Amino acid sequence: MKKPGHTNKILIVDNRASDLATNDDEFLEELSNLESTGFNEGDLRKLLGEFASDEGEELSSRFEVVVECPDNDAQQEIFDRLTGEGWSCRVLSL
Repeated sequence: MKKPGHTNKILIVDNRASDLATNDDEFLEELSNLESTGFNEGDLRKLLGEFASDEGEELSSRFEVVVECPDNDAQQEIFDRLTGEGWSCRVLSL
């Protein structure tokens, strides 16, 4: 049985752990089989801090908006409306 606030404590610890984490750049550069890592080439470039493609072109910027919804139904309604208008959306549940 979970104690009250247990989930929040886990989220706080996870958030702090990611704040303290670093990447092993040498190891990342040595990876040759990206399929086994769960990352694609674009993800790996971001981790390595390379923001240019092989041709030297800069990657385009992304701008995102997070909408907080009161419940699942409201989230689905907003998602359906925005995707219906042609926006590229994804659903997050935190």
